[in-house]
Amino acid sequence: MSLKADIHKAIEEEAEPMYLFYRLRDLIRKACSKGGECDPLGPNELEGRYQYMHAAKILESKGLLAASEALLLELWNDFGLRQLEEKSWVYRAGIGIMLTELYLRWGDKGAAFRWALHTQADDILGEHEAGGGLGKQYLSTIFGMSESTLEELDRIATECLKEVRQTGSGDWSKPAGFAEEVVRRFALSEDTGMHLLAEAASFREFPLSPAYFQALLECVHLAGTPREKGDALEDLAFYLLALLPGCVSRRNLLDEDLASESDIVVRNLNQVANLTAELLGRHFLVECKNWEKRVGVRDVGYFLYRMRLTHARFGIIFSKSGISGGDEGKAARALIRRAFHEDGSVCVVVDDHDLANLAQGKGSFWWMLLEKIEKLRFGRPRGDGGQSELRRIRDIGPKRAADLAQAGITTLAALTSADARGVADVLRGVTVKMVETWQKEAGALMMRPLK
Repeated sequence: MSLKADIHKAIEEEAEPMYLFYRLRDLIRKACSKGGECDPLGPNELEGRYQYMHAAKILESKGLLAASEALLLELWNDFGLRQLEEKSWVYRAGIGIMLTELYLRWGDKGAAFRWALHTQADDILGEHEAGGGLGKQYLSTIFGMSESTLEELDRIATECLKEVRQTGSGDWSKPAGFAEEVVRRFALSEDTGMHLLAEAASFREFPLSPAYFQALLECVHLAGTPREKGDALEDLAFYLLALLPGCVSRRNLLDEDLASESDIVVRNLNQVANLTAELLGRHFLVECKNWEKRVGVRDVGYFLYRMRLTHARFGIIFSKSGISGGDEGKAARALIRRAFHEDGSVCVVVDDHDLANLAQGKGSFWWMLLEKIEKLRFGRPRGDGGQSELRRIRDIGPKRAADLAQAGITTLAALTSADARGVADVLRGVTVKMVETWQKEAGALMMRPLK
């Protein structure tokens, strides 16, 4: 049977919404896979395009908007991963325009606008004969994008297309080959992209594109010079930050007195109150360190100092190798905790392990930040890593381990964050000198209070 016949049969037979979704999804993904009947890189790709559009509309007509969204997002990601694997351009604008229309009906104009941008970008990358299709029309007639702004978007997309061609054989697995890269560069334009994205803020986190994210991640790992390393990690960070609802970023901002430079400043310009603004503030700072070594206490301390100078209560350090002080980053972590205890400043670290989890689809970026914030403020669930911490404490030595146990200090977190004078006052028989010695042997670094 053909895909069209299979879809028709599934619609007739499946009465339960959940089973209909699963069956349609499986049929389409199989037919549109490598070597399948409607392989997007094969001669029958147009038939596959018609059928997945038909299936999405059927789901939506039955009121299953979330199922239609899930089907389209999976296809967008599947086709992107195929492009990454085959290094050949895969048409995705048809999926993008359906997502645009879906979110318009859903009432999420911000998400719809972004998908219209992706649709037009993909059309230009694919050298659309008319210079764009429905995506271009919607951007002009529904979202009110001016002709000059559309020209700027097209210019960026054409620039990306030229970069792909310059790779020789045309390597579409590079970031420039993806519509997401066109939109990211468009968002960097302060005169055009930034204010439009801010005005059409979504109320949900925009979904991460696995293929494009892996392409960015590969650039982070393969970058050669220090400048290339820094730019690659900033590109990746900028993309992730753009996924946060209402957030629009600016890069490489120099202080008025030339005293400091911020890699990225994130602004939450959503015109209504939202959870992201409540947790992260209306402005926050981001630092990117694509180093082979861990970021040390001095650099962490300087970042916390700049947070204080700019009255930013939240900050993110993107560090490929994490922060200093052994497996747990004890020294720098102790400083971050101290800053939080003193004035409520919240700084989280996103390292290579976190980026790998995002690439594997383990949660979203917004949820990752939330978990890191809550861990800093409230700790972690009971039993999460407790045994490994106890083993590290015991490695200090049997005698000291016994003393620690008697003092009621059973985790490294309690040890490294403890104030020497406070512990001495509370725990009888525990002297300041002993506590300072324990902290030193555990790898913690006591810092003077930040002024």
